[in-house]
Amino acid sequence: MTCPTGPKGDLAMVAGADDMLGYLARGSHDVVVEMREQPFAGALVMKRITVGEPGSGAYYQPIGHHITSVWLCDVTLYALGKFPDIIYFRAVE
Repeated sequence: MTCPTGPKGDLAMVAGADDMLGYLARGSHDVVVEMREQPFAGALVMKRITVGEPGSGAYYQPIGHHITSVWLCDVTLYALGKFPDIIYFRAVE
């Protein structure tokens, strides 16, 4: 995957995304996350709630998870090219 360039601030992780990454890391300081638009074995699910103006990210609701809301910045655009309606994701072991 080729990532476009842009300001470092576009890669901020706040408002629940940091909590979700901590959950996926299971006590480690590092985690690699696989994200897709299609279901796959072992994937958790997030449903898009809202999309902000360009450069302001999108809110997602994890399904069946204690974290109720996750704001994803434009790093999602680097990874998936858009803010999909549904994101399937898991920590890569």
